[in-house]
Amino acid sequence: METLNRVIEKEGAEFVHPQPDVEVAALSEARDQLLARTFLPRRSTVSLCHDKYALLQALEKKRIPVARSMLLEEEDDVDRAFQVIGDKIWLRLTRGAGGRGSLPVEDTGLAKKWVQYWNGWGKFSAEEYLPGRNLAWQGLFRRGRLLACVSWERIRYIISHVSPSGITGTPSVARLIDDDRVHRIGEQSIRAIDEMPDGVFGVDLKENAQGVPCVTEVNPGRFFTPSYMYAKAGYNIVRAYFQVAFDQSVEIGPRFSAGNELFWIRGIDANPVMVRMQRNLRIGQELNEAAGSQRD
Repeated sequence: METLNRVIEKEGAEFVHPQPDVEVAALSEARDQLLARTFLPRRSTVSLCHDKYALLQALEKKRIPVARSMLLEEEDDVDRAFQVIGDKIWLRLTRGAGGRGSLPVEDTGLAKKWVQYWNGWGKFSAEEYLPGRNLAWQGLFRRGRLLACVSWERIRYIISHVSPSGITGTPSVARLIDDDRVHRIGEQSIRAIDEMPDGVFGVDLKENAQGVPCVTEVNPGRFFTPSYMYAKAGYNIVRAYFQVAFDQSVEIGPRFSAGNELFWIRGIDANPVMVRMQRNLRIGQELNEAAGSQRD
């Protein structure tokens, strides 16, 4: 932290915000040593969230819908996972971002080889494969009070072909949604792990075969990559985050609500665009047209 404090003093920085999880973890532990403000959840909450397997176990005990999971400590655990969880499981590292190490598998031999390739015994979990929508919820809390929240659906991913799972952690097409179940489960999941939440939290969810949104992970202390999406839609939760951090009043409502027609389209070498879809139009056709105009 000495180097960071030198930068803070040199630049006159008043506030430090970490964005990747590795920065959140480091600043969370060293927050008392910093010469500038932070606005982070408590240390124990950050630590729990960064262990995805431990997090899901904690949420399940509080009756929050989650993907069923098992820690894979040895090869026999893979066999048990297929017996207990089902014929198709989702392998993932218990720590890391961007879908690191993720792979859906239906074969025990392949599953064992995948974990072995990563030298991952004790570091991988097997989870229930969830076939439904890929959803996200972002909430801003101050001393236990939920001040702002927004949710969306991930539809496509940037350069998904480079990932064996098809997920890279960065959506190329997302849709802002206003879903009561997503909002309820998102907020409940945070309150289940922290009685007095502070700061910003992101919750990943995926629907199971019955259409129930199940929590797959919680990201404390940072924003999801499409944060400009909801700012562009008129709901600037990032600004609200800084307002709260500096003890100012929040200027947005407690929940984003603009229907389910706003789509966010983004690529690598092009500026993102927001498109409003009409319910009576084909989404696929509109997305292709929007993507074409973006390239032009």
